[in-house]
Amino acid sequence: MNTDDFFVKVDAKLRKETGIDTDSLKTASTDREFLEQIIARLMPLVASYEAKLKERDIETEVDSRPASLSITLRYKDGNHDDLSIGGVPQSSLIELKTTLIEKGQWFTSSKTYNYSKWQDSFFETRLQKLIENFLLHAVKHGGI
Repeated sequence: MNTDDFFVKVDAKLRKETGIDTDSLKTASTDREFLEQIIARLMPLVASYEAKLKERDIETEVDSRPASLSITLRYKDGNHDDLSIGGVPQSSLIELKTTLIEKGQWFTSSKTYNYSKWQDSFFETRLQKLIENFLLHAVKHGGI
């Protein structure tokens, strides 16, 4: 095989691999844009919950980034429960993760959703459960 024939094959493989990489980059970019849209839609809801919780003297922290969002409820003893939403790397999945402290141990529960099945109400339902759990365990942590 002469040098030119060899590099014709190399070029063909590079074009094929570059095409695959380009497609996966496009998918990742589309997924991130979709996740950013979800976060943007959820922010007013989270801001509303944050304000209402603070009116009730519940220490609440919100951390928002373009492709992730978390809300933390802090007990009087410094411990906290939180809920976060973000993308699962290299997949078209959204993850809702709840972290709770109970009896001195941290417990994490997560659920993933396919982008095509996502509904913003999933987040609000999990947020309401987080608040109910927080109130249920507040006495064990010195209150709110």
